[in-house]
Amino acid sequence: MIGKEYEILFEGAARGNASRGKTRGNKDVVVQERIAPREIRNVLIKEVKGHTPIGEVTQEA
Repeated sequence: MIGKEYEILFEGAARGNASRGKTRGNKDVVVQERIAPREIRNVLIKEVKGHTPIGEVTQEA
């Protein structure tokens, strides 16, 4: 997944000041910023910690 961009539907907060969402394939993704639930954003995956992809928002979908 690293280096690929996905459309993410955000569901809520994650640890710290992060947000959690899911890809169309139902994979969890975390970004290090607050995003409101039910928002859809494009996210570029930068790293994977454990089994969780960590990404960076590139734009609104």
